[in-house]
Amino acid sequence: MPSEIPAGTMPPYEFILGVGTDDIAIQGASLGPLFVMNGGWTQSEGSSTIDFSSSMPLQPGGYCIDLWGVVPGYELEMQGVELEACGIEVDSPPPAGVSVSPSSLTLALNGSQSLSASGTPSGGTYSWSAASGVTIVGSANSSSVTIQGSSIGTATVSVTYTAPNGQVGVASATVNVVKVMLTSVLWGGSGKQAMFKSYTDWTTDPLATAGTTAIGTSSSNAEYQDPNATGSPTVVDPVAYVMGSVPTMTATVLVSPTNTVQKFWVQVNAIYVVNPNLSITYPYLSFAPATASGGTSGKWAVQLTSTALPSQIINDRVYFDWSVSFDGVNYTPFGQSVTTVFTIYRASLNSSSDYWVNSLSLVGLTSQLLTVTADRINYATGVLSRIARRTTRRAAFRRTKQLWTQSCPSSPRSRDSTSIKRTPSLRSLGTIG
Repeated sequence: MPSEIPAGTMPPYEFILGVGTDDIAIQGASLGPLFVMNGGWTQSEGSSTIDFSSSMPLQPGGYCIDLWGVVPGYELEMQGVELEACGIEVDSPPPAGVSVSPSSLTLALNGSQSLSASGTPSGGTYSWSAASGVTIVGSANSSSVTIQGSSIGTATVSVTYTAPNGQVGVASATVNVVKVMLTSVLWGGSGKQAMFKSYTDWTTDPLATAGTTAIGTSSSNAEYQDPNATGSPTVVDPVAYVMGSVPTMTATVLVSPTNTVQKFWVQVNAIYVVNPNLSITYPYLSFAPATASGGTSGKWAVQLTSTALPSQIINDRVYFDWSVSFDGVNYTPFGQSVTTVFTIYRASLNSSSDYWVNSLSLVGLTSQLLTVTADRINYATGVLSRIARRTTRRAAFRRTKQLWTQSCPSSPRSRDSTSIKRTPSLRSLGTIG
């Protein structure tokens, strides 16, 4: 509704215009032509309203305008009387409001996360900016923005919201960017086989060497060690389990700067490299995400538990991609470890109560001869896994031959295994080697 100048009252006319008001109406019948003498606004001849929707929009404050025309309701009605309407006031527009969610967050170095803003009154525009240490990825002119931690430290991300009425609101979020580093991985869980080695690089041990150094009994001799978190580990030892065991991994993680986080989540994905051009998800180890605990002087420990290992011999070199999250949703890679994983049929003869150990002692053999070394388990499981794979292929071939014979009993080729081996369709199925 337009603001109104009541008829029958003498000027000056006092009234208030709200922000967004487009015109003033002059009440009364038989209005003559009405013109605005100053003020810069427009009005059409013969109209009873003054239009403010022109190139001079109303701003908060007071105005005087001169009107010329015929206004009925006075004792003397004259053509050409000049009236002045003063004290015109325009209300200040409501301020714009804006908020950012989340208002504070932690990012791993090079990690990304989205922020969202909500402005009032609705319908306005957004503009984001970030201080040094945080980079805006993609558009900076929508209600949400993606940010990336580019350097360690604390930075501010701000959003400016401009409402339709021209008012401006500003809000910000505090971003803590930290560096997360993997320094060691210790394997544990039930069914873990004790192993020894003689040299730092266990693959250089002679098969006959009994082994003098235990592997993976504590964090100080963990299977994977990269104390400087350079990605070039100083120790990469294997781990062995009885088939069907449930492994665990306890990772030691450093966070810099120290004392800047209180909680975070870690997850790991097992990767098997088939060849230099093909990597797949390793099917025998699947670890659930876990929450980090501790945090003394920036050092955290996190233990992850896998599903059970299969009931078959394994001798595989497996890579593990580690990632971290500070909200339980958005994960950022921070390291990779590698371990050779063995599975064996049963626990080895390392116990003095074992029947075979006692029997060997009777004939003068020492327990040292029975020490389980990484190189010996590597050799044994390597041989057995190859035998198992050949047995599987042979069983598949026999089954294929049987099906061939049943489907083609009258064919001479069904009784010729050599012919079957040369059949291209069988090779394409991968049933024979």
